[in-house]
Amino acid sequence: MLKILNSINKGWKSEYRFHPTRRWRFDYAHPELMIAIEVEGGAFTKGRHTRGKGFIADMDKYNTATIMGWRLLRYTPQQMEKFEFAKHLRIFYETNAGGCNDSARNSKRGKKDNG
Repeated sequence: MLKILNSINKGWKSEYRFHPTRRWRFDYAHPELMIAIEVEGGAFTKGRHTRGKGFIADMDKYNTATIMGWRLLRYTPQQMEKFEFAKHLRIFYETNAGGCNDSARNSKRGKKDNG
């Protein structure tokens, strides 16, 4: 999957640790563009991501990532196998002309995002 993501736009990493103190990782992330993909297994089998404690932990992770400026796309393994992420990434790249959001641009320049 990583090879396919990098063929769309270079810079994707797997198991990317995005938080400075928590051990949270994204399944796939493009740090420069601050976009991530999470593969949510067990959607139909009451897996970790759909049971109470795991669901709440994921909410904390996703909300924190959003506050940090990340954009997050979520898919089941079946959706990933069908490459459903490709159409969303195409829309993301088209609507973000160059891809970087303000937080990513500012952090690259060493500036803080004040708002």
